[in-house]
Amino acid sequence: MAFVSPKPGLDMGVNRSHVQFVAFTSQNAKEFSQRGHAAKAAAKLAGLTNGSEYAKLPSDEYAESLRLRVREEIDRLVDMLAKCKDAQDKDRLSRALDRLAETERKLSGRPLPGAYRPEKSRAPARGPVEPV
Repeated sequence: MAFVSPKPGLDMGVNRSHVQFVAFTSQNAKEFSQRGHAAKAAAKLAGLTNGSEYAKLPSDEYAESLRLRVREEIDRLVDMLAKCKDAQDKDRLSRALDRLAETERKLSGRPLPGAYRPEKSRAPARGPVEPV
């Protein structure tokens, strides 16, 4: 199923209140294929060759300020968790803390445990062994 605008001239993503589901036909499949190829060509012209470049976080002042705000919020939640006595509130605070810690990890660019494996240093090659 694909999104198709029932009104001619409407772009598919602009007004979602006018979007409906329709089955793929050979005619609209060809149209969507052409749109996909045009989007890939535009991305290539813009210098975006693969999807990994979309996922890179900017290393500018905004990203740094966002990371600092998340860390301040984590500190605030840890203080609240230390003062909390109700089990349900502790559970909610610990879940919020977990989500913020995951956000902070992503903003800092740290991989998940086990996701990054450094290369092992190889032993130097030995020279030829002389017979005894």
